[in-house]
Parts: sequence; structure tokens; C-alpha cells
Amino acid sequence: SRYLSVYPALAFAWLGDAGHRAPAQVKNRLWEYLHRDILAKGNDDAGKPEVPVLRAGAMAALALSPDGHLPDGAVAGLVPGLHKLRLFGQALLLDAAIGSHDRSSADAIAKSLLSYAEESAGEISFNEDEQGAYLDLLATPLRSNCAILDALSRYKTAYGDQNILGDTPQKLMRWVAGQRRNAGGWPNSQENVFCTTAITHYADAYESTPVKALTGQLDLPGQKAQTAAFASRATPADCSP
Repeated sequence: SRYLSVYPALAFAWLGDAGHRAPAQVKNRLWEYLHRDILAKGNDDAGKPEVPVLRAGAMAALALSPDGHLPDGAVAGLVPGLHKLRLFGQALLLDAAIGSHDRSSADAIAKSLLSYAEESAGEISFNEDEQGAYLDLLATPLRSNCAILDALSRYKTAYGDQNILGDTPQKLMRWVAGQRRNAGGWPNSQENVFCTTAITHYADAYESTPVKALTGQLDLPGQKAQTAAFASRATPADCSP
């Protein structure tokens, strides 16, 4: 499985962001595999119907981009096959374009993704024809939407408020939060990984300034109103009847 071979590379990149380093020998051999067997072949298949190596190429590009290991033009070389990628692959490729400072490709991919948005009741989700999608391991619309939320949040962080996103990320965040189960997580492991990562990057992009001096009030029928005051995120609530 090319996807399962590339997934650890992406995990290493995330761990690196968190300050944990993979053993150099393991990482370097994996990077060599990404260049030789994924990216090179992904460019060859960019004009063909979606094939596993093209999808894996999007993830490989994302895994390599943060440390500057992605060759110049690698993302642009995959963009001609963009319409052959499902939403999950397009989101990964957008992340890679941002990480490799390829604004032109990032704009093209973002426009493609936004064409799949559907709004309902103040929420937005991204939808596509799912025929054959579940042949992929743990492929779900929720995982795709979380990958998109992650990429759009990074897009905003990289390029500021002057962009084409509008309030789409906020409405998508609302939709993603609504998919949580009662226990607070999502149905499968990859959904949890991609949704948790997306929410972290969303908070970095849109909620980096802490709300101070927040007071909330809860009104229940037949009971006295309850209030809670928060001086900052670090202080316990001061609750009073």
C-alpha cells in the first residue's frame, strides 16, 4: 500500500512540528523512497485517471514540504492531475503547496476545492461522488472534510485575510465539530488524527488571540441563573449562583 508507506512520513512531519525527531537513518531512507518511487511516478501519472501513486504523491509532497526537501516545482507538476484527485488528495496537495511557498499552485487548488462546497443551515461541507472511494483504507467524507479544514486554515495563516476563503473555514469548523460522537471523538482512527490536527491549525489561524474577561450565564427553567467568569484560559472558573 503506497498510502500506508507514505502515511508514516506525514506522521514524522507532524511529530517534528511538535518537537519530536525521528531517527535520522529511518527518516532519510523514507525520504529517498518518497522521491524515487512516489513523486517521480506521480508526475508521470498526473494526466491519467486517479491512481494510487498520484494520491500518494500528494501526501508525499506534504510530508516533504516543511523541511525544504520538496523539489522546486513538485506541486506544480501534480496540479495538471488535480481534477483526477479526490477531495482528500486535493487538500493534501494544497497543504504541500503552502509548505513549499508555491502561492500560484495554492490558489489554483483552493479554487478547485471551494467548487465542491455545499452550505446548509450555517454550515459548510465538501462533497463529491463517492463511487469507489471506499476502496481506500478508512476513506470517509469526514476525513476528507477535516483534511480540507486543515489546508484552508494553513492557507489563511500563510496568506492572511486577503484571500478567497471568506467565512468558509468557520462554517466548515462548525460542521466538523457537529460530527463528534458523544465521547468527544470521531468514528475511526484516521478521522480522529486528521480532525484533531485540523482543529489545532484552525485554532492557530482563527483563535490565536485568547478571549479575556469572559462571563457566561446559564438560565434553566425554575432555577436561579448560574454564571461563570474566566479571567483567562489559564484560570479556573469563578462560579456564583
